[in-house]
Amino acid sequence: MTREEILAMAPGPELNKLVAERIMGECYHEYWKDGEDSVYCRKCGESRFYHQQSQAYSMEIEAAWRVAQMLGLAVVPLNNGDWMVCKANVIYSLRITDDHCQDHRLVICHTAPEALCKAGLITRLVKEARG
Repeated sequence: MTREEILAMAPGPELNKLVAERIMGECYHEYWKDGEDSVYCRKCGESRFYHQQSQAYSMEIEAAWRVAQMLGLAVVPLNNGDWMVCKANVIYSLRITDDHCQDHRLVICHTAPEALCKAGLITRLVKEARG
């Protein structure tokens, strides 16, 4: 997945799934039926009976805030109503211009949860690329 693909994603289940798996280390369950009554996840073995739904990271600030805390992200409201998110340790070195998307450390979205999720995924992407 590329930075551009992450930025093009809409808030919702697909973005939540990526955040759950790649950032929060949660299992996005793939259930299969074992016999008449038993339903288990193919990945982690969890029973559907005990399953809790993944959080709405890209839509709820309470869930997205966990991403910010885990990755050290700073979130800043902008004058136009959008939200800017970047790594907290680089916030003072950013230069925000009309073409803000040139800086790979910066994400601007209409909602804070969406921006936090996308910045988190891009942070993981950069970290994986560095090895």
